[in-house]
Amino acid sequence: MVAALQGKLEALPFLKTPGKAAHAAHVMEETIQGLMSLGYRELAARHAAQSASSALGASARPPDLIREALRHLSGIS
Repeated sequence: MVAALQGKLEALPFLKTPGKAAHAAHVMEETIQGLMSLGYRELAARHAAQSASSALGASARPPDLIREALRHLSGIS
């Protein structure tokens, strides 16, 4: 039985590590949740987070994205 399963476990999707897209989605959701915890509505938080991500790039961390999003929400560029 072990011989029959050898090499097939790697193909199972739940055993794969998340890729860059999953990490980016997690960072974006963390940023949005951070903005919402500060009192911003979800739609405004999403727009500001997207704007911040565009400005800072894909490698930005949630604290940096939140700071940039707050600048966007307050009208400071």
